[in-house]
Amino acid sequence: MAKYKPVLQHGHNRQGRDLVVSDIHGCYDSLMRVLDQAKFDPACGDRLFSVGDLIDRGPRSWDTLKLLNEPWMHLVRGNHEDMLLSALDCFDSILHSSVDIYPNGGKWLIDLSDEQIHELQTLIAPKLQASPHVRSVLNEQGDTVLFHIAHAELLRPGRNRYFDPTQDSDTEAVFYDDAELALLAAGQEPADWDEDKFVATSTWGRRAVRAVMSDSLSDRPVTWFNDFPMAQGATRLAVSPTPYSVGLSPVFVGHTILDRAAMHASHIFTDLGCVGTYRSTREDNGMLCLIDAQKTLAWLKERLPRPEDEQADPLTPMARGKMPLP
Repeated sequence: MAKYKPVLQHGHNRQGRDLVVSDIHGCYDSLMRVLDQAKFDPACGDRLFSVGDLIDRGPRSWDTLKLLNEPWMHLVRGNHEDMLLSALDCFDSILHSSVDIYPNGGKWLIDLSDEQIHELQTLIAPKLQASPHVRSVLNEQGDTVLFHIAHAELLRPGRNRYFDPTQDSDTEAVFYDDAELALLAAGQEPADWDEDKFVATSTWGRRAVRAVMSDSLSDRPVTWFNDFPMAQGATRLAVSPTPYSVGLSPVFVGHTILDRAAMHASHIFTDLGCVGTYRSTREDNGMLCLIDAQKTLAWLKERLPRPEDEQADPLTPMARGKMPLP
C-alpha cells in the first residue's frame, strides 16, 4: 500500500474527462444518477475526484465507501474520513476524538457485519490512510497545476497556540500556493510547516467560505453568474470581490453546505447539500454537484479571467521536486 503524503500529483488526462464530485455523505443513488446523466465512462479515460466526505448521514455509506476499490475513484480525505480512521485507531487529530464519528452520522458502523468489519479494517482503511488531503492535476507538460482538490480550504493556520479553523481568523488570511503544495508532493516541507494544522485546516476549515456566505451584507458584495457549468447542467455561482489567490490554481472544495456554488480566493465551493435533502425527505435524490474540471477551467478563462499579475510563474513553481505521478 502506498505511503501517505499530504499532497499527491496526477498527470494530465490525455484520454477522458476529470470530474469532481462534492460531498456524497452516503447518497450513493444520487451519485449514480449524476454519473449516468454525465455519461461517466472510465473505459474512455474518465476519472472521478471526490472532495471527501463519502460517508455518514446518508443511507448507503458502506456502498459509497467501497468505491475506493475502483481505480477511477480518487479521494481526498475529508473530516468524516478522518473521523472514521480515528474510530479505527488509525489516525490522531487535534480537532476530534475516536468517538466523534458516531454523533456525526456514523452509526452505520454499528450495523456492519463481521465480514464487513474485516474488509473495512484490512482493505479499506489502508486505502483511506494512503489517501492525501490534497490532489493536484498537472497540465500536459507536467510543469504547472491546472487545479487542486481539497475538502475544506487551503488557508494557512494562525500562529496562535489555540487554533480553530472553523472560526474567523484574527490575522489577514494567507493561503498556501502551488509552489508549497508541490514541495509537499515531493516529500519536502514548506517554511513554518505544521502537518497537524494543515490537516485540520484542509478538512475542517470554514474561514474562507465566509467571504461568500454572507453575501447579503453590504461590505461583502458578490457577483452572480447563472451559467456556471456542471457535468450535468449549470448552476448559480456567487463570486467574491477577490476570486483568485495569488499563485494558487483553482481549488475544488466542499465541506460547507451552500444554496449555490461559490468562489473566493481560488476556492470553488461545491457542496449544495445533497444529504440535507435525504435527511428532510428520506429520499436519496438531492442536488449533488458534479463538475467537469476541463469545462470549468475553460469557463473561468472566458467569464472570469485571472489578472496577469496573479498568475503563477511557470518557470518557478512546480516540478523542481516532482515525484512519480499516481
